[in-house]
Amino acid sequence: MSVSCSFFYRHATLINNVYPSGPGEEGPKPSALSLLIFYASSKPQKMPKIGAFLEKRVQKDMQKSRFGHVKVSLKILTATMSECQQHTGLISKSVLRIVLMVLQCPDPDVVLEATNTFVLFNSNHNHESVVDEEFGSIYLNLVEKFCAEATSQIGESNIKHKQRLSGLKALESLCDNASFLKRADLSKYMSTIVPALLLNLSDKTSVTKSKESLSPRRLSIQDSLITDDELKNICNHCLDALFSNSNAASAKIILMPLFRDLDDKKQWPNSVYVLRVFKTIFHALKGEYRYVLVAHIFERIKMEPDLAIKTTLVNALRVFMTSGSGLMSLTIPELLETLVSHLAQFCSKKAADPLYENALKESIISAIAALASHPHYPNQVNDVISILTNKIDNPMDDKPMNCDTHVINLLNAISQCLKPPAPEKRRASIIEEFCSIIRHQMYKLVQLDQLEPGDCVIFGRCLRDLMHINNTKELPYSIPLVFQVQNLLTQDNVSISKQRAIGSILIEYLLCVADKFGINDLQEYLLSIKQQRLDALQWYPGVDLSTESLYVMDQRKFMYLHSS
Repeated sequence: MSVSCSFFYRHATLINNVYPSGPGEEGPKPSALSLLIFYASSKPQKMPKIGAFLEKRVQKDMQKSRFGHVKVSLKILTATMSECQQHTGLISKSVLRIVLMVLQCPDPDVVLEATNTFVLFNSNHNHESVVDEEFGSIYLNLVEKFCAEATSQIGESNIKHKQRLSGLKALESLCDNASFLKRADLSKYMSTIVPALLLNLSDKTSVTKSKESLSPRRLSIQDSLITDDELKNICNHCLDALFSNSNAASAKIILMPLFRDLDDKKQWPNSVYVLRVFKTIFHALKGEYRYVLVAHIFERIKMEPDLAIKTTLVNALRVFMTSGSGLMSLTIPELLETLVSHLAQFCSKKAADPLYENALKESIISAIAALASHPHYPNQVNDVISILTNKIDNPMDDKPMNCDTHVINLLNAISQCLKPPAPEKRRASIIEEFCSIIRHQMYKLVQLDQLEPGDCVIFGRCLRDLMHINNTKELPYSIPLVFQVQNLLTQDNVSISKQRAIGSILIEYLLCVADKFGINDLQEYLLSIKQQRLDALQWYPGVDLSTESLYVMDQRKFMYLHSS
Protein backbone atom coordinates (compact mmCIF):
# COMPACT_ATOMS: atom_id res chain seq x y z
CA MET A 1 0.00 0.00 0.00
CA SER A 2 1.41 3.40 -0.94
CA VAL A 3 2.06 6.01 1.73
CA SER A 4 -0.35 8.42 0.02
CA CYS A 5 -3.23 6.02 0.71
CA SER A 6 -2.75 6.59 4.44
CA PHE A 7 -4.44 9.97 4.11
CA PHE A 8 -7.72 8.19 3.45
CA TYR A 9 -7.53 6.16 6.66
CA ARG A 10 -9.54 7.40 9.57
CA HIS A 11 -7.42 8.12 12.66
CA ALA A 12 -9.24 5.39 14.62
CA THR A 13 -8.26 2.73 12.09
CA LEU A 14 -4.67 3.90 12.04
CA ILE A 15 -4.47 3.77 15.84
CA ASN A 16 -6.12 0.35 16.15
CA ASN A 17 -3.71 -1.09 13.58
CA VAL A 18 -0.77 -0.33 15.91
CA TYR A 19 -1.89 -2.79 18.62
CA PRO A 20 -0.77 -6.46 18.53
CA SER A 21 -3.40 -8.75 17.00
CA GLY A 22 -1.80 -12.18 16.67
CA PRO A 23 -0.84 -14.70 19.36
CA GLY A 24 2.52 -14.01 20.97
CA GLU A 25 2.75 -10.47 19.63
CA GLU A 26 3.84 -7.76 22.07
CA GLY A 27 4.29 -4.03 21.79
CA PRO A 28 3.31 -1.68 18.97
CA LYS A 29 3.62 -2.79 15.33
CA PRO A 30 6.50 -0.69 13.94
CA SER A 31 5.13 -0.16 10.43
CA ALA A 32 1.65 0.75 11.68
CA LEU A 33 3.14 3.13 14.28
CA SER A 34 5.24 4.83 11.58
CA LEU A 35 2.13 5.26 9.43
CA LEU A 36 0.21 6.82 12.33
CA ILE A 37 3.07 9.23 13.14
CA PHE A 38 3.29 10.26 9.49
CA TYR A 39 -0.45 10.88 9.46
CA ALA A 40 -0.27 12.99 12.67
CA SER A 41 2.68 15.07 11.49
CA SER A 42 1.05 15.63 8.08
CA LYS A 43 -2.34 16.54 9.52
CA PRO A 44 -1.71 18.19 12.92
CA GLN A 45 -5.36 19.33 12.98
CA LYS A 46 -6.23 15.65 13.59
CA MET A 47 -4.10 15.39 16.72
CA PRO A 48 -6.90 16.36 19.15
CA LYS A 49 -8.97 13.50 17.72
CA ILE A 50 -6.00 11.13 18.08
CA GLY A 51 -5.63 12.16 21.73
CA ALA A 52 -9.37 11.79 22.46
CA PHE A 53 -9.49 8.34 20.83
CA LEU A 54 -6.47 7.15 22.84
CA GLU A 55 -8.16 8.38 26.02
CA LYS A 56 -11.23 6.22 25.33
CA ARG A 57 -9.06 3.28 24.30
CA VAL A 58 -6.94 3.45 27.51
CA GLN A 59 -10.05 3.77 29.68
CA LYS A 60 -11.54 0.64 28.10
CA ASP A 61 -8.27 -1.31 28.33
CA MET A 62 -7.81 -0.33 31.98
CA GLN A 63 -11.32 -1.57 32.80
CA LYS A 64 -10.57 -4.93 31.11
CA SER A 65 -7.05 -5.14 32.62
CA ARG A 66 -5.42 -5.24 29.17
CA PHE A 67 -2.25 -3.65 30.49
CA GLY A 68 -0.20 -4.71 27.47
CA HIS A 69 -2.45 -2.59 25.28
CA VAL A 70 -2.19 0.26 27.79
CA LYS A 71 1.59 0.14 27.33
CA VAL A 72 1.12 0.33 23.56
CA SER A 73 -1.09 3.41 23.95
CA LEU A 74 1.64 5.04 26.01
CA LYS A 75 4.21 4.14 23.34
CA ILE A 76 1.98 5.80 20.74
CA LEU A 77 1.80 8.98 22.85
CA THR A 78 5.56 8.97 23.38
CA ALA A 79 6.28 8.53 19.67
CA THR A 80 3.77 11.23 18.71
CA MET A 81 5.24 13.77 21.16
CA SER A 82 8.77 12.95 20.01
CA GLU A 83 8.05 13.36 16.30
CA CYS A 84 5.49 16.18 16.52
CA GLN A 85 7.00 18.37 19.24
CA GLN A 86 5.68 21.62 17.81
CA HIS A 87 2.10 20.31 17.97
CA THR A 88 2.25 18.55 21.37
CA GLY A 89 0.03 21.24 22.87
CA LEU A 90 -2.88 19.94 20.75
CA ILE A 91 -2.95 16.67 22.74
CA SER A 92 -1.57 17.95 26.06
CA LYS A 93 -4.79 17.47 28.05
CA SER A 94 -5.26 13.99 26.62
CA VAL A 95 -1.68 13.07 27.58
CA LEU A 96 -2.22 14.22 31.17
CA ARG A 97 -5.61 12.51 31.52
CA ILE A 98 -4.20 9.23 30.15
CA VAL A 99 -1.22 9.33 32.53
CA LEU A 100 -3.61 10.11 35.39
CA MET A 101 -5.69 7.04 34.52
CA VAL A 102 -2.68 4.74 34.20
CA LEU A 103 -1.36 5.74 37.64
CA GLN A 104 -4.24 3.65 39.04
CA CYS A 105 -2.80 0.53 37.38
CA PRO A 106 -1.71 -2.22 39.82
CA ASP A 107 1.25 -3.13 37.59
CA PRO A 108 4.25 -0.93 38.60
CA ASP A 109 5.94 -1.50 35.22
CA VAL A 110 2.96 0.04 33.43
CA VAL A 111 3.02 2.95 35.89
CA LEU A 112 6.72 3.48 35.11
CA GLU A 113 5.85 3.58 31.42
CA ALA A 114 3.29 6.30 32.17
CA THR A 115 5.96 8.15 34.12
CA ASN A 116 8.27 8.06 31.10
CA THR A 117 5.46 9.59 29.03
CA PHE A 118 5.02 12.37 31.60
CA VAL A 119 8.79 12.97 31.73
CA LEU A 120 8.90 13.42 27.95
CA PHE A 121 5.90 15.75 28.08
CA ASN A 122 7.62 17.92 30.72
CA SER A 123 10.87 18.10 28.79
CA ASN A 124 9.20 20.29 26.14
CA HIS A 125 6.44 21.93 28.16
CA ASN A 126 6.57 25.69 28.77
CA HIS A 127 4.81 26.49 32.05
CA GLU A 128 4.71 30.20 31.33
CA SER A 129 2.40 29.68 28.35
CA VAL A 130 -0.35 27.88 30.30
CA VAL A 131 -3.54 29.93 30.55
CA ASP A 132 -6.10 27.10 30.49
CA GLU A 133 -7.66 26.62 33.93
CA GLU A 134 -8.75 23.06 33.14
CA PHE A 135 -5.22 22.11 32.11
CA GLY A 136 -3.85 23.62 35.33
CA SER A 137 -6.31 21.65 37.43
CA ILE A 138 -5.43 18.34 35.71
CA TYR A 139 -1.71 19.06 35.95
CA LEU A 140 -1.84 19.87 39.68
CA ASN A 141 -3.90 16.72 40.32
CA LEU A 142 -1.34 14.66 38.44
CA VAL A 143 1.61 16.14 40.35
CA GLU A 144 -0.15 15.39 43.64
CA LYS A 145 -0.61 11.78 42.48
CA PHE A 146 3.09 11.51 41.67
CA CYS A 147 3.94 12.96 45.10
CA ALA A 148 1.76 10.22 46.63
CA GLU A 149 3.67 7.66 44.55
CA ALA A 150 6.98 9.14 45.71
CA THR A 151 6.00 8.66 49.36
CA SER A 152 4.31 5.26 49.00
CA GLN A 153 4.51 2.89 51.96
CA ILE A 154 2.46 0.11 50.33
CA GLY A 155 3.73 -3.34 49.37
CA GLU A 156 7.01 -5.18 49.68
CA SER A 157 10.37 -3.48 49.25
CA ASN A 158 10.71 -3.91 45.47
CA ILE A 159 7.16 -2.73 44.77
CA LYS A 160 7.53 0.25 47.10
CA HIS A 161 10.83 1.22 45.48
CA LYS A 162 9.29 1.07 42.00
CA GLN A 163 6.37 3.21 43.09
CA ARG A 164 8.66 5.76 44.69
CA LEU A 165 10.99 5.77 41.72
CA SER A 166 8.04 6.40 39.42
CA GLY A 167 6.92 9.39 41.49
CA LEU A 168 10.40 10.84 41.92
CA LYS A 169 11.27 10.54 38.21
CA ALA A 170 8.13 12.54 37.44
CA LEU A 171 9.03 15.19 40.02
CA GLU A 172 12.59 15.29 38.69
CA SER A 173 11.28 16.19 35.23
CA LEU A 174 9.38 19.09 36.81
CA CYS A 175 12.39 20.35 38.75
CA ASP A 176 14.59 20.19 35.65
CA ASN A 177 12.20 22.46 33.73
CA ALA A 178 13.39 26.02 34.40
CA SER A 179 10.02 27.49 33.37
CA PHE A 180 8.28 25.52 36.16
CA LEU A 181 9.57 27.98 38.78
CA LYS A 182 7.91 30.85 36.91
CA ARG A 183 4.40 29.56 37.55
CA ALA A 184 2.14 32.01 39.36
CA ASP A 185 0.79 29.17 41.50
CA LEU A 186 4.23 27.72 42.39
CA SER A 187 3.47 27.59 46.12
CA LYS A 188 0.64 25.06 45.53
CA TYR A 189 3.11 22.67 43.92
CA MET A 190 5.92 23.22 46.41
CA SER A 191 3.65 22.40 49.35
CA THR A 192 3.45 18.79 48.09
CA ILE A 193 6.72 18.36 46.17
CA VAL A 194 9.11 19.50 48.90
CA PRO A 195 7.74 17.16 51.64
CA ALA A 196 7.91 14.24 49.17
CA LEU A 197 11.58 14.95 48.46
CA LEU A 198 12.46 15.38 52.13
CA LEU A 199 10.74 12.14 53.11
CA ASN A 200 12.95 10.15 50.75
CA LEU A 201 16.07 11.99 51.86
CA SER A 202 15.35 11.24 55.52
CA ASP A 203 14.71 7.48 55.18
CA LYS A 204 17.26 5.56 57.24
CA THR A 205 17.23 2.20 55.47
CA SER A 206 20.80 0.93 55.11
CA VAL A 207 21.68 0.14 51.50
CA THR A 208 24.92 -1.03 49.94
CA LYS A 209 26.06 1.47 47.34
CA SER A 210 26.93 0.38 43.84
CA LYS A 211 27.70 2.11 40.57
CA GLU A 212 24.19 1.34 39.40
CA SER A 213 22.54 2.65 42.56
CA LEU A 214 24.26 5.99 42.17
CA SER A 215 23.19 6.58 38.58
CA PRO A 216 21.40 9.97 38.50
CA ARG A 217 19.01 9.00 35.68
CA ARG A 218 17.69 5.63 34.60
CA LEU A 219 14.31 4.91 33.03
CA SER A 220 14.87 1.21 32.27
CA ILE A 221 15.09 -0.39 35.68
CA GLN A 222 15.80 -3.81 37.16
CA ASP A 223 14.02 -4.43 40.46
CA SER A 224 17.21 -5.43 42.27
CA LEU A 225 18.96 -2.20 41.31
CA ILE A 226 16.38 0.19 42.78
CA THR A 227 17.77 1.16 46.19
CA ASP A 228 17.22 3.87 48.77
CA ASP A 229 20.45 5.47 47.58
CA GLU A 230 19.00 5.64 44.06
CA LEU A 231 15.96 7.47 45.42
CA LYS A 232 18.05 9.83 47.55
CA ASN A 233 20.24 10.57 44.57
CA ILE A 234 17.20 11.67 42.56
CA CYS A 235 15.94 13.81 45.47
CA ASN A 236 19.30 15.54 45.80
CA HIS A 237 19.23 16.24 42.07
CA CYS A 238 15.69 17.65 42.40
CA LEU A 239 16.69 20.02 45.21
CA ASP A 240 19.78 21.04 43.28
CA ALA A 241 17.74 21.72 40.12
CA LEU A 242 15.03 23.65 41.98
CA PHE A 243 17.41 26.00 43.75
CA SER A 244 19.93 26.38 40.91
CA ASN A 245 17.08 27.62 38.69
CA SER A 246 15.64 29.86 41.43
CA ASN A 247 15.75 33.59 41.89
CA ALA A 248 15.20 35.28 45.26
CA ALA A 249 11.38 35.14 45.06
CA SER A 250 11.09 31.48 44.06
CA ALA A 251 13.77 30.44 46.58
CA LYS A 252 11.65 31.95 49.38
CA ILE A 253 8.58 30.07 48.10
CA ILE A 254 10.46 26.75 48.14
CA LEU A 255 12.01 27.35 51.58
CA MET A 256 8.66 27.94 53.30
CA PRO A 257 7.32 24.35 52.94
CA LEU A 258 10.83 23.00 53.58
CA PHE A 259 11.07 24.65 57.01
CA ARG A 260 7.44 23.79 57.72
CA ASP A 261 8.07 20.12 56.96
CA LEU A 262 11.16 20.04 59.21
CA ASP A 263 8.98 21.48 61.97
CA ASP A 264 6.00 19.18 61.42
CA LYS A 265 8.11 16.01 61.22
CA LYS A 266 10.35 17.14 64.13
CA GLN A 267 13.49 16.54 62.06
CA TRP A 268 15.62 19.33 63.56
CA PRO A 269 17.40 17.16 66.16
CA ASN A 270 18.63 15.01 63.24
CA SER A 271 21.32 17.60 62.53
CA VAL A 272 23.33 15.43 60.10
CA TYR A 273 20.30 15.10 57.82
CA VAL A 274 19.24 18.76 58.13
CA LEU A 275 22.76 20.05 57.48
CA ARG A 276 23.05 17.79 54.43
CA VAL A 277 19.85 19.30 53.03
CA PHE A 278 21.01 22.86 53.77
CA LYS A 279 24.42 22.23 52.16
CA THR A 280 22.74 20.94 49.01
CA ILE A 281 20.52 24.03 48.86
CA PHE A 282 23.32 26.47 49.68
CA HIS A 283 25.67 25.19 46.99
CA ALA A 284 22.85 24.96 44.43
CA LEU A 285 21.77 28.58 44.88
CA LYS A 286 23.45 31.18 42.72
CA GLY A 287 25.87 33.32 44.73
CA GLU A 288 23.67 36.41 44.58
CA TYR A 289 20.68 34.50 46.03
CA ARG A 290 22.38 32.60 48.87
CA TYR A 291 21.50 35.40 51.25
CA VAL A 292 17.87 34.22 51.09
CA LEU A 293 18.72 30.95 52.87
CA VAL A 294 21.20 32.54 55.26
CA ALA A 295 18.81 35.35 56.23
CA HIS A 296 15.99 32.83 56.73
CA ILE A 297 18.13 30.78 59.12
CA PHE A 298 19.49 33.87 60.87
CA GLU A 299 16.01 35.23 61.59
CA ARG A 300 14.89 31.82 62.84
CA ILE A 301 17.87 31.67 65.26
CA LYS A 302 16.85 34.99 66.80
CA MET A 303 13.29 33.87 67.56
CA GLU A 304 13.67 30.10 68.11
CA PRO A 305 13.09 28.95 71.73
CA ASP A 306 13.89 25.26 71.19
CA LEU A 307 17.55 24.51 72.02
CA ALA A 308 17.91 21.49 69.71
CA ILE A 309 16.53 23.43 66.74
CA LYS A 310 18.66 26.45 67.55
CA THR A 311 21.81 24.27 67.75
CA THR A 312 21.19 22.85 64.28
CA LEU A 313 20.52 26.32 62.88
CA VAL A 314 23.73 27.73 64.37
CA ASN A 315 25.68 24.78 62.96
CA ALA A 316 24.19 25.53 59.54
CA LEU A 317 25.24 29.16 59.84
CA ARG A 318 28.77 28.03 60.74
CA VAL A 319 28.90 25.79 57.67
CA PHE A 320 27.88 28.70 55.45
CA MET A 321 30.48 31.00 57.01
CA THR A 322 33.24 28.48 56.30
CA SER A 323 32.16 27.90 52.71
CA GLY A 324 34.24 30.74 51.31
CA SER A 325 31.19 32.65 50.06
CA GLY A 326 31.36 35.58 52.46
CA LEU A 327 28.70 36.65 54.93
CA MET A 328 25.94 36.98 52.31
CA SER A 329 24.71 40.47 53.29
CA LEU A 330 25.10 39.92 57.07
CA THR A 331 27.63 42.11 58.90
CA ILE A 332 30.17 40.98 61.51
CA PRO A 333 28.56 43.09 64.30
CA GLU A 334 25.09 41.81 63.38
CA LEU A 335 26.19 38.17 63.50
CA LEU A 336 28.21 38.53 66.70
CA GLU A 337 25.51 40.52 68.48
CA THR A 338 23.05 37.69 67.93
CA LEU A 339 25.48 34.88 68.72
CA VAL A 340 26.85 36.55 71.87
CA SER A 341 23.34 37.42 73.11
CA HIS A 342 22.39 33.74 72.86
CA LEU A 343 25.61 32.81 74.66
CA ALA A 344 24.65 35.21 77.45
CA GLN A 345 21.32 33.47 78.03
CA PHE A 346 23.11 30.56 79.69
CA CYS A 347 24.29 32.84 82.50
CA SER A 348 20.99 34.28 83.68
CA LYS A 349 19.40 31.04 84.86
CA LYS A 350 20.19 27.53 85.99
CA ALA A 351 20.54 25.03 83.16
CA ALA A 352 17.22 23.26 82.56
CA ASP A 353 18.70 20.82 80.08
CA PRO A 354 22.52 20.74 80.42
CA LEU A 355 23.02 18.36 77.48
CA TYR A 356 21.25 20.57 74.92
CA GLU A 357 22.57 23.79 76.45
CA ASN A 358 26.18 22.60 76.25
CA ALA A 359 25.67 21.49 72.66
CA LEU A 360 24.25 24.91 71.76
CA LYS A 361 27.04 26.72 73.61
CA GLU A 362 29.70 24.74 71.72
CA SER A 363 27.94 25.42 68.41
CA ILE A 364 27.77 29.17 69.07
CA ILE A 365 31.44 29.35 70.07
CA SER A 366 32.43 27.34 66.98
CA ALA A 367 30.38 29.72 64.80
CA ILE A 368 32.13 32.73 66.35
CA ALA A 369 35.51 31.08 65.77
CA ALA A 370 34.55 30.43 62.14
CA LEU A 371 34.28 34.18 61.59
CA ALA A 372 37.94 34.55 62.58
CA SER A 373 39.29 31.43 60.89
CA HIS A 374 37.68 32.26 57.51
CA PRO A 375 38.22 36.01 57.04
CA HIS A 376 36.86 37.66 53.89
CA TYR A 377 38.59 41.01 54.35
CA PRO A 378 42.00 41.92 55.89
CA ASN A 379 40.89 43.26 59.26
CA GLN A 380 38.09 40.78 59.98
CA VAL A 381 39.95 38.94 62.77
CA ASN A 382 40.60 42.17 64.65
CA ASP A 383 36.98 43.21 64.19
CA VAL A 384 35.76 39.95 65.71
CA ILE A 385 38.14 40.09 68.67
CA SER A 386 37.42 43.80 69.17
CA ILE A 387 33.71 43.10 69.59
CA LEU A 388 34.34 40.12 71.89
CA THR A 389 36.82 41.99 74.11
CA ASN A 390 34.39 44.89 74.32
CA LYS A 391 31.72 42.43 75.49
CA ILE A 392 34.15 41.15 78.12
CA ASP A 393 34.94 44.66 79.40
CA ASN A 394 31.19 45.41 79.51
CA PRO A 395 29.67 41.94 79.81
CA MET A 396 25.98 42.78 80.09
CA ASP A 397 24.00 45.77 81.18
CA ASP A 398 21.73 43.79 83.48
CA LYS A 399 24.68 42.17 85.36
CA PRO A 400 23.22 38.69 85.79
CA MET A 401 24.16 36.48 88.74
CA ASN A 402 26.47 34.31 86.63
CA CYS A 403 28.18 37.14 84.75
CA ASP A 404 31.55 35.42 85.27
CA THR A 405 30.26 32.43 83.33
CA HIS A 406 29.58 34.71 80.37
CA VAL A 407 33.15 36.05 80.54
CA ILE A 408 34.47 32.47 80.58
CA ASN A 409 32.40 31.63 77.50
CA LEU A 410 33.66 34.73 75.71
CA LEU A 411 37.26 33.85 76.60
CA ASN A 412 36.63 30.39 75.21
CA ALA A 413 35.36 31.97 71.98
CA ILE A 414 38.39 34.30 71.85
CA SER A 415 40.71 31.34 72.44
CA GLN A 416 39.23 29.59 69.40
CA CYS A 417 39.44 32.81 67.36
CA LEU A 418 43.15 33.00 68.23
CA LYS A 419 43.75 29.39 67.19
CA PRO A 420 46.58 29.14 64.63
CA PRO A 421 45.25 28.90 61.06
CA ALA A 422 46.06 26.24 58.52
CA PRO A 423 49.67 26.44 57.24
CA GLU A 424 48.62 27.88 53.88
CA LYS A 425 46.78 30.77 55.57
CA ARG A 426 48.40 33.74 57.22
CA ARG A 427 47.03 34.94 60.55
CA ALA A 428 46.54 38.68 60.79
CA SER A 429 48.33 40.34 63.72
CA ILE A 430 46.12 41.20 66.69
CA ILE A 431 46.09 44.75 68.00
CA GLU A 432 47.96 44.90 71.34
CA GLU A 433 45.08 46.72 73.06
CA PHE A 434 42.89 43.64 72.58
CA CYS A 435 45.64 41.31 73.80
CA SER A 436 46.02 43.39 76.97
CA ILE A 437 42.29 43.08 77.72
CA ILE A 438 42.44 39.32 77.14
CA ARG A 439 45.41 38.89 79.53
CA HIS A 440 43.68 40.97 82.19
CA GLN A 441 40.53 38.83 81.96
CA MET A 442 42.61 35.65 82.01
CA TYR A 443 44.15 36.71 85.32
CA LYS A 444 40.70 37.48 86.72
CA LEU A 445 39.52 34.10 85.48
CA VAL A 446 41.98 32.04 87.57
CA GLN A 447 40.97 34.00 90.69
CA LEU A 448 37.32 32.93 90.47
CA ASP A 449 36.03 30.87 93.40
CA GLN A 450 33.82 28.80 91.08
CA LEU A 451 36.70 27.94 88.71
CA GLU A 452 36.32 24.49 87.14
CA PRO A 453 38.67 22.25 85.07
CA GLY A 454 37.27 23.46 81.74
CA ASP A 455 38.02 27.07 82.73
CA CYS A 456 41.66 26.14 83.42
CA VAL A 457 41.92 24.66 79.92
CA ILE A 458 40.50 27.88 78.42
CA PHE A 459 43.10 29.90 80.37
CA GLY A 460 45.95 27.76 79.02
CA ARG A 461 44.69 27.80 75.45
CA CYS A 462 44.46 31.61 75.49
CA LEU A 463 48.05 31.79 76.73
CA ARG A 464 49.26 29.41 74.05
CA ASP A 465 47.37 31.04 71.18
CA LEU A 466 48.50 34.55 72.08
CA MET A 467 52.05 33.21 71.91
CA HIS A 468 51.44 31.62 68.51
CA ILE A 469 50.15 34.94 67.15
CA ASN A 470 52.62 37.38 68.72
CA ASN A 471 55.66 35.04 68.87
CA THR A 472 58.52 36.39 71.01
CA LYS A 473 56.68 39.71 71.49
CA GLU A 474 54.21 37.89 73.70
CA LEU A 475 56.73 36.44 76.19
CA PRO A 476 57.41 39.72 78.11
CA TYR A 477 53.67 39.79 78.91
CA SER A 478 52.78 36.13 79.34
CA ILE A 479 55.75 34.90 81.42
CA PRO A 480 55.12 37.49 84.21
CA LEU A 481 51.45 36.45 84.06
CA VAL A 482 52.51 32.82 84.59
CA PHE A 483 54.50 33.83 87.70
CA GLN A 484 51.58 35.88 89.03
CA VAL A 485 49.27 32.92 88.67
CA GLN A 486 51.87 30.64 90.27
CA ASN A 487 51.96 32.96 93.29
CA LEU A 488 48.17 32.80 93.54
CA LEU A 489 48.34 29.03 93.88
CA THR A 490 50.44 29.31 97.08
CA GLN A 491 47.66 31.07 98.97
CA ASP A 492 45.95 29.12 101.74
CA ASN A 493 42.43 29.54 100.37
CA VAL A 494 43.25 27.80 97.05
CA SER A 495 42.09 24.17 96.92
CA ILE A 496 44.48 21.33 96.12
CA SER A 497 42.43 20.43 93.06
CA LYS A 498 42.72 23.96 91.70
CA GLN A 499 46.48 24.02 92.41
CA ARG A 500 47.03 20.79 90.54
CA ALA A 501 44.87 21.69 87.54
CA ILE A 502 46.33 25.18 87.01
CA GLY A 503 49.84 23.87 87.75
CA SER A 504 49.36 21.25 85.02
CA ILE A 505 48.14 23.87 82.58
CA LEU A 506 51.09 26.18 83.29
CA ILE A 507 53.55 23.35 82.61
CA GLU A 508 51.70 22.42 79.40
CA TYR A 509 51.92 26.04 78.27
CA LEU A 510 55.63 26.32 79.05
CA LEU A 511 56.21 23.07 77.14
CA CYS A 512 54.58 24.77 74.14
CA VAL A 513 56.96 27.74 74.59
CA ALA A 514 59.96 25.42 74.76
CA ASP A 515 58.82 23.55 71.67
CA LYS A 516 58.04 26.65 69.60
CA PHE A 517 61.35 28.37 70.32
CA GLY A 518 63.50 25.22 70.47
CA ILE A 519 64.57 25.51 74.13
CA ASN A 520 65.55 21.87 74.73
CA ASP A 521 66.88 22.28 78.29
CA LEU A 522 63.62 23.89 79.40
CA GLN A 523 61.63 21.14 77.71
CA GLU A 524 63.59 18.37 79.48
CA TYR A 525 63.21 20.13 82.84
CA LEU A 526 59.45 20.57 82.44
CA LEU A 527 58.97 16.95 81.32
CA SER A 528 60.83 15.74 84.42
CA ILE A 529 58.53 17.83 86.66
CA LYS A 530 55.49 16.46 84.86
CA GLN A 531 56.69 12.89 85.36
CA GLN A 532 57.37 13.50 89.06
CA ARG A 533 53.83 14.80 89.55
CA LEU A 534 52.38 11.88 87.63
CA ASP A 535 54.29 9.44 89.84
CA ALA A 536 53.09 11.26 92.95
CA LEU A 537 49.46 11.31 91.68
CA GLN A 538 49.55 15.11 91.67
CA TRP A 539 48.64 15.47 87.98
CA TYR A 540 45.20 15.26 86.44
CA PRO A 541 45.40 13.22 83.22
CA GLY A 542 43.36 14.82 80.47
CA VAL A 543 43.78 18.37 81.75
CA ASP A 544 45.83 19.81 78.89
CA LEU A 545 45.55 22.29 76.00
CA SER A 546 43.94 19.97 73.43
CA THR A 547 40.54 20.53 71.88
CA GLU A 548 39.41 17.19 73.28
CA SER A 549 40.33 18.34 76.78
CA LEU A 550 38.38 21.57 76.25
CA TYR A 551 35.15 19.68 75.53
CA VAL A 552 35.66 16.87 78.04
CA MET A 553 36.70 19.08 80.95
CA ASP A 554 33.85 21.47 80.27
CA GLN A 555 31.60 18.71 81.66
CA ARG A 556 33.85 17.86 84.65
CA LYS A 557 33.96 19.22 88.17
CA PHE A 558 37.03 19.31 90.44
CA MET A 559 35.22 17.00 92.81
CA TYR A 560 35.01 14.38 90.06
CA LEU A 561 38.70 14.74 89.13
CA HIS A 562 39.81 14.52 92.75
CA SER A 563 37.74 11.39 93.47
CA SER A 564 38.84 9.64 90.28
